[in-house]
Amino acid sequence: MPAVFSDHMVLQQRQRLTIWGWADPGEKVEVRIAGRKATAQADAAGRWAVRLAPLRAGGPYEMVVEGRVASLTLSDVLVGEV
Repeated sequence: MPAVFSDHMVLQQRQRLTIWGWADPGEKVEVRIAGRKATAQADAAGRWAVRLAPLRAGGPYEMVVEGRVASLTLSDVLVGEV
């Protein structure tokens, strides 16, 4: 995932959230945060992206990004005005 996604980040409230990154071509990736979940499949170049429904201000949350090979947990994620 790009460095813009990290622990202690703030996500914009009341906007659809696009989360993206890279994985092995064809790999299924799941993103979870605050009761929301979305899945994507990496394209031939390994790129993937998910769109999550808008969240209200709050947190701190954990964002979990899971693929077949690896899992990443981002901690202390807040939702509010960016």
